[in-house]
Amino acid sequence: MGGEDVKAVIPESVLKKRKRNEEWALAKKQETEAAKKQAREKRKVIFKQAEKFAAEYQEQVNKATINMLRRVEPYVTYGYPNLKSVRELIYKRGYGKLNHQRIALTDNSVIEQNLLWFC
Repeated sequence: MGGEDVKAVIPESVLKKRKRNEEWALAKKQETEAAKKQAREKRKVIFKQAEKFAAEYQEQVNKATINMLRRVEPYVTYGYPNLKSVRELIYKRGYGKLNHQRIALTDNSVIEQNLLWFC
């Protein structure tokens, strides 16, 4: 008893579990490596597509494009709308709700009548 080393006996089910867990860990590691590799390849393809897309729209304006821009020029306005155009638009297209009815905004009195409820 004095000089002998006593080895603990490990149950067979524990040994099987350890082996199974090692196999699962190895399989999981291989799957993640494969997924990373696939993602890298996919990222390269996406990057190439984005470069191609950007290159298409950075091309210089050709004669056909200039002609199209000239044709639509009378119908396009640039900048911010002024007070007059906003007022005309509201009086033409604006409606208010008064007594559960849709009433056209002809002047400020329609708005004032509705705002009296909030004062």
